[in-house]
Amino acid sequence: MDPTTAARCNRRSSRRGDRWRQIEPSPSFDSASDTPNKSGALIHAAGIHSDLAAQRLKERCGGATYPADAARRNRFRHGPADAEMRAGRVMEAARVGPTADGLPPASGPLSPGPRAGEPLAGGPLARGSLAIVTGGSSGIGLAAARELGRKGCRVALLARDPARLAAAEARLAGEGLSVIARPLDVRDRKATEAMVADLIENEGPPLWVVTAAGIVEPGFFLEQDAARMEEQVATNLLGTFHVVRAAAPAMVAAGRGHVVLVSSGAGLFGVAGYSGYCASKFAVRGLGEVLRIELAQAGVQVTVAVPPDTDTPQLEYEAPRRPAAIAAFAGAGRPLSAEAVARHMIRSAERGRFLSAPGWWLGAIARLQSFMSGRLASMQMRLLRREVKS
Repeated sequence: MDPTTAARCNRRSSRRGDRWRQIEPSPSFDSASDTPNKSGALIHAAGIHSDLAAQRLKERCGGATYPADAARRNRFRHGPADAEMRAGRVMEAARVGPTADGLPPASGPLSPGPRAGEPLAGGPLARGSLAIVTGGSSGIGLAAARELGRKGCRVALLARDPARLAAAEARLAGEGLSVIARPLDVRDRKATEAMVADLIENEGPPLWVVTAAGIVEPGFFLEQDAARMEEQVATNLLGTFHVVRAAAPAMVAAGRGHVVLVSSGAGLFGVAGYSGYCASKFAVRGLGEVLRIELAQAGVQVTVAVPPDTDTPQLEYEAPRRPAAIAAFAGAGRPLSAEAVARHMIRSAERGRFLSAPGWWLGAIARLQSFMSGRLASMQMRLLRREVKS
């Protein structure tokens, strides 16, 4: 490369870097009483900081730092809300000292959820903590219950079919996991409230709530009986609402917890012949968007799973009932295993991610759709923080 071209590239690189870096010096940076917003470095909402800020953090954290290019990657990988959250951890590290990766456990107003391997807000991941899983007798719910049981949780399986529920309980208990099985129709609000209240009274506030109960009834909008559409909305949406509404107050009071809502890839885009299912799953994702914002201040983190076709009893029921005209599209791709979907969504929740979208193509669609919603969520979280401070 000739000298003129090299100089031009350097100038472009410098201008590009300036757009990403902001710092606002303050004499109160060393004060342990300062909040992240009042510290000596104003970190960009996307998690980007200047070389000077990085150097200061490195000195104060015993060599740990958070490079600007890694922060830029994090912004696009996880969205601005998570990037802001991680920026808050970097600044917190300057005061309380580094962890193994140079960042402290999630805490404070800029960090509503934990990263992988970090303790939840309010204390470490306790063995024996309650995990409530609806739709736990089969499919994704059963696989999620197994994952959480292996992590040491005492899992409460909730499902409608007593026979399948008993079989699932026996299977997990045979694997040495701690399980409670309770028959429940999540469409019944009063029964759901009573069941969750009883579990909390006897087992303590849940550390995890996974809403995997759901049904699907394929059929074109003008041809399908209205009752079939209402059943899907009642189970998929209202059932999710009833469970979370019953459990969330205890989680907020405890100041910790994960809520995982199982939506669907059909909650990201419309699929002909699935009007009732898509409408209900879109609504579940919308509920998650709101809960993500409203529960963040209390340390309760929300993740929405949007899996593609998954090898479950529900898929076995659905596949032969798909409208023939749309079957090639609706059934494209090989179904994932329920275990793979469950691992992905639990891991995503542990890492503080809002969306769990296994598979590269579904993940790409989810990232595109969540980019602006992440920005809007960040804006609203900041407004709520100001309201709390005032």
